Amino acid sequence: MKNRSPKYAFFGSSRFSVVVLDEMEKAELIPSLIVTTPDRPAGRGQRLSASPVKIWAESRSIPIFQPHGFKDSDNMAELKRMAPDPTKEWDIFIVASYGYILPSTVIYMPKFKSLNIHPSLLPKLRGPSPIQEAILKEEETGVTIMRMDEKMDHGPILGQSKLKYQLWPPDSPTLEYDLAKEGARLLVDIIPLWTQGKIKETPQNEKEATYSSTIKKDDALLDIENESPDTLLRKVRAYKDRPKAHFFLHSAKKEGMRIIVTEAAIKNGKLEILRVIPEGKKEMKYEDFLKGL
Repeated sequence: MKNRSPKYAFFGSSRFSVVVLDEMEKAELIPSLIVTTPDRPAGRGQRLSASPVKIWAESRSIPIFQPHGFKDSDNMAELKRMAPDPTKEWDIFIVASYGYILPSTVIYMPKFKSLNIHPSLLPKLRGPSPIQEAILKEEETGVTIMRMDEKMDHGPILGQSKLKYQLWPPDSPTLEYDLAKEGARLLVDIIPLWTQGKIKETPQNEKEATYSSTIKKDDALLDIENESPDTLLRKVRAYKDRPKAHFFLHSAKKEGMRIIVTEAAIKNGKLEILRVIPEGKKEMKYEDFLKGL
């Protein structure tokens, strides 16, 4: 392992995963296989759409595997079969925003097991939405490299890095990109040390564990009258991607018009809405929208 790059499969699907892959590519750590989710219907026409990671892999002619999870023993056998020559053994698996829960038979398949990039300072914010939850409720966050075990986001920590911002919170696309980039840099440093047995695992403190939850559309509803300006601003920034912070405007022209808030700020202790997407219209300045009413 000291004289060659590890033969690894990368499990990922989202743009978070692509940022990680870009950084690993810069470090000349190219995956031998990409494991990503199957193509899915998207858009009004419901045409099959590839994940961002599949598109990344295709542009580099890297082999791709798209199983519907690993409950099927045939998928497990195929993953083993795709291990690169000459050893026909995987050195390590890297997992970053994959989309399926991996069974222990996959996690422990490689020689050096499986490592995960998790976008929070574990054991804080385990679960499916740590980025949004950090924006909503925390004053800082960071990224963790952990060795995976059978429980979700539970494995021992190999390294962590805290992000620093002059103004908190950032919006979710910014935070996602920064966490992915920093996580990849940390991973690049950790992999050679891990495979040489030079990193000591640190178990997570279960007493400090907190959890994020699955995001629902109603979570992004803004209660302009009753929620604090800070809460409203955090919602706008946390849900910038999805499901998008919004409120309903009742006017003479239309009852219950849905208004998506894309940009806001706090001024003189109050929420100032800056840009919106009114229902059926393009993004515009909020003041221009109000003039139109």
